[in-house]
Amino acid sequence: MAARSTATEDPYRLHFENRPGYFFVRIVCGDLELKTSKRAVLRVVEELRKTSHNKLVVELDVGERLSLADTFWLAFYYCNLLSEGDRIAVVDGIHGNEELNHFADAAANNLDLTRQTFHSVEEAEQWLAPS
Repeated sequence: MAARSTATEDPYRLHFENRPGYFFVRIVCGDLELKTSKRAVLRVVEELRKTSHNKLVVELDVGERLSLADTFWLAFYYCNLLSEGDRIAVVDGIHGNEELNHFADAAANNLDLTRQTFHSVEEAEQWLAPS
């Protein structure tokens, strides 16, 4: 699958790439809202299911983040869409989001979704690499 981007009526853009060993998506958006985020997550999971991958790298290029409560609900939503064994590496290059990212990782992992946040795609790739 070649790299491709999608434009939607929503205030986000998604860029997908089928990379060796994992599926990659870049989400570009202004301020996040739970309803919009859920639509983006559904689209990402739909595209992931078209591949043979169970590893996903999500690179975020977004403005204002979700609240802690909405972050929990988004993690819950992700967990209901993904399958056992799926792994998500989130790339957030913005320093200062560590508390929110730690909360999101903990919420997802407590819901049996293997998720970890990194500052670079290279770190995420290392984490996803087979041991």
